[in-house]
Amino acid sequence: MLTDNGAGSPPPVAKTLSYKFFFHVVLIIIAISICYSNTLHQEWHFDDNPNIVNSKEIHLKDISLNGIINSFYSHDLNKKRLYRPAARLSLALNYYFSGLNTFSYHVTNICIHILAAIFAYLVFLKTLLIMRDKGYAAFHHVSCNDIALLGAVFWAIHPIQTQAVTYIVQRMTSMSAMFYMMSMFFYILLRQRRGLINRSIYLCLVLSCGILAVLSKENAVMLPLGIILFELVFFDARIKKSKFIFYGILAFLTLAILSFAAFRGIHIVEKILGLYEQRVFTMGQRLLTEPRIIVQYLFLIFCPLADFLSYESDIVHSTGLFSPVSTFFSIIFLGLLLGFAITYLKRFKLLCFAILFYFINHLVESTFIGLELYFVHRNYLPSMFLYLSLAYYLIKGMNFYKIQNKKIMQGFVITLITALVISEGNAAYLRNDIWQTEESLLTNTIKKVPGNIRPRLSLAAGYIGKKEYDKAIEILKKAEKIYRTDEKLVQKNWIGLIYYNTGIVHSKKEHNEKALRYFIESLKYAHSDWQTHVNLGYLYFKENDIENSLISYFNAWQLKNDEPMLINMYGRALYENKQIAEALGAFKDALKINDS
Repeated sequence: MLTDNGAGSPPPVAKTLSYKFFFHVVLIIIAISICYSNTLHQEWHFDDNPNIVNSKEIHLKDISLNGIINSFYSHDLNKKRLYRPAARLSLALNYYFSGLNTFSYHVTNICIHILAAIFAYLVFLKTLLIMRDKGYAAFHHVSCNDIALLGAVFWAIHPIQTQAVTYIVQRMTSMSAMFYMMSMFFYILLRQRRGLINRSIYLCLVLSCGILAVLSKENAVMLPLGIILFELVFFDARIKKSKFIFYGILAFLTLAILSFAAFRGIHIVEKILGLYEQRVFTMGQRLLTEPRIIVQYLFLIFCPLADFLSYESDIVHSTGLFSPVSTFFSIIFLGLLLGFAITYLKRFKLLCFAILFYFINHLVESTFIGLELYFVHRNYLPSMFLYLSLAYYLIKGMNFYKIQNKKIMQGFVITLITALVISEGNAAYLRNDIWQTEESLLTNTIKKVPGNIRPRLSLAAGYIGKKEYDKAIEILKKAEKIYRTDEKLVQKNWIGLIYYNTGIVHSKKEHNEKALRYFIESLKYAHSDWQTHVNLGYLYFKENDIENSLISYFNAWQLKNDEPMLINMYGRALYENKQIAEALGAFKDALKINDS
């Protein structure tokens, strides 16, 4: 039973608390395991393919220094760059032990989620104990454990988290959040310990986990700001501690600059602006749109209706403050929310901290960087303390009615808490069922966001793989019809994929003339797609148009010079054109790459 009578703190026995902690951890493990028990054999989805299935760098064949270091890098159009090395190494180890069998990947993702939930529980518990010890809230040690448990469970089994756990490649998100919370936990211990050796050990743990968080996903650069906020709110940092604030901000800026320099190249501004090349929105339009998206995220956190939980979104970017009008009202709402959090920070510390923590940890993915507008897994880390606040006020209300001896109201709150846990767990389990296959997920997504053509493109590609060409053509025609209603709302590379996939279908059906026409049309919208050039080269070769075949293969080779299949086909065209020496060179290069 939870007890909180507002009186002094009873002296709980350490043994009882240790047992309670162990019991709570077991409950967290069981709850998550049940909710994700139907995900263990699910298929690869979307970005899993380029990042795992087709990423040779993480196909670790032996545990060697070169192999491990190579897994840190990603190849993108002949460019090799360091890319989320901690997360990629974990995927490489999965591949080493089980190849492309998804079972071990899903088990690992679930284990990471469990660890993230346990450390969230620990941070929640420490936060509540600090509040109790400083007199910000009146409850017993045991109550702190129970509130922390409920908050961690609310967060861990919420259906909005399924995308960060069930979608294998989003391990980058969950792993980053796990190390982020570990770093925060060790920071709290650092602040509470005395002695140079103890503090030095915890400082090393804080820095190590923080670095691993950033090496899993770049949005963890917000960790220093998160720690500064925690220091200001719960440790009451004052002006006299301005050195801490200064060094914290300096660490944040340094970490942010180094992270973007390492992962996006040295020319940071150029890279950020370059992300907008394929987008249908400008930086200003993205900044106007994100408040609407943040409001939708918050709605899903507190009201996760199945009809609104979708992998994709059909949100159209804002073009002005009143276009659509929801832009204006979203900005006003978030402004009021932020104003409330700042104004009432001393009075409602936990709630206001949760709001500010949420905004801080959305700064990377929900502001000016030209990423896609919407993905619910972006709430995985930012939303954590919102669930703790919910648990805190529910249990506070329950104990209030208990003290007032209002058993009906107390029973109502207990029933509400029970209903929330059960409904969340059930919703997460059902949401995970939708991720079983690519077809089930895409069909569900199309039903919920019919105006978005990307899931249709993926579904058509799946049908092509299964040789169901008529179904693929039907879907592609529908996608073309949607984009033609307003071409400005669809990314050019997506339009290119419509014609590319249509060309593939006609190529499979031996309709070479139609296939050539569609591939050429595709290049108007996605001129740097090397596979389109390859297919053009192949079709020209079949039509005995060796000159155009060579041009197409050469264009493909310039975009992708480490693909042995492509280089071999280029060699064949060179040989057919009587360029024997060049052909032999190409064949040797293909063999060399294939053997490496």
